[in-house]
Amino acid sequence: MTVDAELDGAREAVAAEMEVAVVELRSLLDAERQALDRLDAVALDAATAAKAQVLERLESLEAERRQLDDLAPPREPSAARRNLHRQLEACRRINTINGSIVEHRLHGVRRALGILRGSGEAPPLLYGRGGHATAQVPPRSLSKA
Repeated sequence: MTVDAELDGAREAVAAEMEVAVVELRSLLDAERQALDRLDAVALDAATAAKAQVLERLESLEAERRQLDDLAPPREPSAARRNLHRQLEACRRINTINGSIVEHRLHGVRRALGILRGSGEAPPLLYGRGGHATAQVPPRSLSKA
């Protein structure tokens, strides 16, 4: 077997492992989204931890692929590599959407906590004796001695 054939075989093996990892990543991103939709913190933590492990594996495989390419660059990107790039781009978009959902919910929680503490974006609304909502403005000193 020639060196080029060995390199091509090694590249194919790495590409196959990367495809398996990308399929797993997509599944984990879907699980992450479902956990976000259900507000299931335990499932979200599990999906996020598993996603981090798959991303580490993908980074390791990418480093291995680069080492193989450094030994002898491929003549042209294979169809498998182009497909892998498309799948990774789809995963990136899903991850961005999931991140936006987390950011939006986090903003809502922070705002609610600020309102509860009286330090939110607007003065907290309280109901008076007549049942009408009024904003409670913290007292301010008008002068200092």
